[in-house]
Amino acid sequence: MSKPHSTGIPYRLDLAGSWHDQPFVSAHADGSVITLAILPGHPYEERSGLASSTRRNALELWDTWPPTDRVKAGRLLFCYDNPPGTKQISGSQDALGITLPGLNRLTYSKGEYWPVHLESHTDPRTLDWLEGCIRLVSLGPRQEGYSVLADAMVTPEKARAMAIASASCWEAILNQDLAGFGRAMSQSFAAQAAMLPNVLNTEVSEALAKYRDKVAGCKLAGAGGGGYLIVVSGEEIPGSLDIQIAR
Repeated sequence: MSKPHSTGIPYRLDLAGSWHDQPFVSAHADGSVITLAILPGHPYEERSGLASSTRRNALELWDTWPPTDRVKAGRLLFCYDNPPGTKQISGSQDALGITLPGLNRLTYSKGEYWPVHLESHTDPRTLDWLEGCIRLVSLGPRQEGYSVLADAMVTPEKARAMAIASASCWEAILNQDLAGFGRAMSQSFAAQAAMLPNVLNTEVSEALAKYRDKVAGCKLAGAGGGGYLIVVSGEEIPGSLDIQIAR
């Protein structure tokens, strides 16, 4: 397990639209990724869907969270994360999800790596509400050698389905609609899994089934294959971790 850092550099938590920051998805349909910057209040595990590898690069660049232009800092981190010759590009949602505070909607279009539109939301009432209804459940890190892109089946219909769910998720969060938030987040993940079936394995599928009928919504954080289950619920989840959003 990794140890918490005192620097305050956040982790990235993806709530909906994951993989729309990759050209092989946005080339089929415009869509948004919704991210939260969460502080290292727990000893979060590596390889668990919180962009920990990108965060390690952020720790190499800065001792503390970037104090100035955070969009520019996100672009710098994205470039540092993907040096020349990188074969599998780490999407810009990881870098921006770390450098931008609060809740963010990153919209991607026409196969571009960088979003065409950024929308940030830092209203304390919304962030307090999100902290009250999001819990993380650890399933253990994904295995070495795991490949999410194997067996990918991306189509325009699936990309649009994920984009629609992500848009609904954003609206539900801004309206503090717990049921709508959970439903749209789950729908976004279902669309993601339809495109990239390797995000699921037996353990992940069993965990989703365990919570599906008991909470407003649930999805796996990050690339899949293991890591943290994001659970949306109005009630406490035994054995889960709360989150603290970077403000």
